[in-house]
Amino acid sequence: MLLDLATARRHLRVDDDYPEAQVLPYLLAAEDAAQQFLNRAVYATQQQLDDARGTVTTLLTGAVATREAAYAAADAQADEDVRCMLRGQAVHTYAQAKTDAQRIALGIVLNDSIRAAVLLTLGHLFEHREDVAAALQELPKGARSLLWPYRIGLGV
Repeated sequence: MLLDLATARRHLRVDDDYPEAQVLPYLLAAEDAAQQFLNRAVYATQQQLDDARGTVTTLLTGAVATREAAYAAADAQADEDVRCMLRGQAVHTYAQAKTDAQRIALGIVLNDSIRAAVLLTLGHLFEHREDVAAALQELPKGARSLLWPYRIGLGV
């Protein structure tokens, strides 16, 4: 978790004893939304980022081994449709593992702009917690503006 529960509660202007179960899901969703928008992982400290980057090679090596095992299992299937489906699944799983590893490798340490964007998103989600349609919309404009300079992998 990037921000602690006390910070979230203060931002939402709720009492310190306000139920964690009614704040935490929105805080985690706000943090996830920011990271998804950035296309990179965000860490609370430089040490956490460095530690995570140290796992990238192991993650990719494991993903390759899993992909190769899945290919072998798929190729053992007699039915061509099943074989193709299983190979496609292996390709998708490997692509996701590469994406996850890249998000870690290109990670960033939490800064004031990202912190503010998470808090803005948290406030938006909390305020609209009973309005499903509003909660499912894009990040609040202020949050997008704060995150934009740190966004990577725009696909352009």
